[in-house]
Amino acid sequence: MSKQTGLIKIKGKLGGVSFYRKGDTDFARMANGPDKDRISRDPAFARTRENNQEFGGAAMAAKAFRLALGSVVKRMAGKQLVQRTTKLFKEINRRGTGVRGQRGIKLSENHEMVNSLELNTNPVFSSIFHVALGVVSTVDRSGATISFAQFDPGIEVNAPSSATHFKLVCVLGLVSDFIFDSEAMRYTPENDGMNSLNVIIEGAMMSVSDTIAAFDLVLSLDGAPTVPAELTAVVGLGIEFYQRIGTGDYKLSQGNCMKLVAVF
Repeated sequence: MSKQTGLIKIKGKLGGVSFYRKGDTDFARMANGPDKDRISRDPAFARTRENNQEFGGAAMAAKAFRLALGSVVKRMAGKQLVQRTTKLFKEINRRGTGVRGQRGIKLSENHEMVNSLELNTNPVFSSIFHVALGVVSTVDRSGATISFAQFDPGIEVNAPSSATHFKLVCVLGLVSDFIFDSEAMRYTPENDGMNSLNVIIEGAMMSVSDTIAAFDLVLSLDGAPTVPAELTAVVGLGIEFYQRIGTGDYKLSQGNCMKLVAVF
């Protein structure tokens, strides 16, 4: 395996060499594996086809999970979230029952796999925000209330040195279980209509220097639909830091992060 070091980076195959990107690095290696047609037909590659089907399903489920978190993913999530969530849903797939290559991807039966998931690895939300909170869902699982105790940001919020203010951002999103469609020969969401529905709310701008009284943030999906069993509701809580200059608040690039605080 060799690294690409030139100014122009190549992707794909060229002259028997495969060029690809892994993380933040570009690599090149000899492209001497079996071709796509042989993999799709040869009985010797049956296990490969099964693995590819399930990996594709895990990637679809992971994408649905990220879409359920809405636009906050772009604002707060770390660079490795795609790889991390795909790996996580592949593990959920391995726990599924049925024929290899067609096992279900049932997040509804594996809440503990995503509970308290940090969307970032540096920094993690748990190292930034130390405030006591509670989350209560509605009976129909279409909404949730996050309650915060009174807190002192100077003690319980690890803000960047240049931050004067911060705000909390929360999201409630729905993620469907995925099942294998034997006719289409691919994975599909069990509940396509409600898959990745979400609601996002932003709290008030708060000073890092003032004691914050107890308050609630309330999330509710439009129309308050009853959420069927094949859908999992995930609640994420994030923080963004700002510097106030005059009458303007300017978002900082440091410290912004999010984690899941409830799964139901």
